[in-house]
This record gives sequence, structure tokens and C-alpha cells, in this order.
Amino acid sequence: MSNMHSQRLKCNCGCPVAFRTSWTFQNPGRRFVACKFYDADTGMRGCRYFKWLDEDMTEWQRQLINQLSSENTCLRRELKHQKQELETFAAVKVDAERGESKVKELMLQVQSLKKEKKLARLLLGIALIVIFVLYGKLG
Repeated sequence: MSNMHSQRLKCNCGCPVAFRTSWTFQNPGRRFVACKFYDADTGMRGCRYFKWLDEDMTEWQRQLINQLSSENTCLRRELKHQKQELETFAAVKVDAERGESKVKELMLQVQSLKKEKKLARLLLGIALIVIFVLYGKLG
């Protein structure tokens, strides 16, 4: 249907029709026009104007489209699940990197404290030697 013709096509309400695609089990992917007040949930069609644009399909076409649609839905769910897992792993990686950074920082502090401890022992040893030398001279 050409754009010129589709723009002029009106329902019984006098409004331009709505172009839709059916995704029911019986008519998967089949295009139609209907009153723009058509409500798929309630089945109410305003002035009830309705016309299929595509011919009815054979049973094997219907089964194939339904199967492909079902597989598509499953793949979309799987992709969504994998994206969520990827986000979780990314968050875990960030936490691990923070932890690794903290461990490195603590290791540097430990090394610094070991050096300070060694220096303190050395100074204590020198102080004891000085005390013994002075005590020996005084005594």
C-alpha cells in the first residue's frame, strides 16, 4: 500500500487508520489496519473497522514464525541475564581491584614499620651500650 493511499485510508469514525502488526499465535507478524481506537487488550475496535493487509499464511509459515518468535524471546532473556551477570562481575572486579590496592598499601605500611622497628632496635642497642659505658666509668 503506497504512502499516499495509506494517508487517505480512514476508518468509519473518519479518522486515519492505525497500522498494526498482530503477534497472536494464530496470526504472528501479520499486518493489518484498524480504527485508531483499537484496543488489543480488550478487543474493542472503536468503530470496529479492521482489515488485514497481508494474506493468511500457511500452517508451516505460522509454526515457523511462532517458533522463531519464541526463540527470539528466549535469546533476548538470555542476553538480558548475561548483561546482568556482566554488570555483577564488573562490580566484583572493581571491589577486587580496590581490595588489591588496599593490600598493596598495607604491605607498604608493614615494610615501613619493619624498618622503623629495626631502627628502634639499633637505637636501643646504641643507647644500652652508651649506658653501660657511662655506668662503667661512673662505677
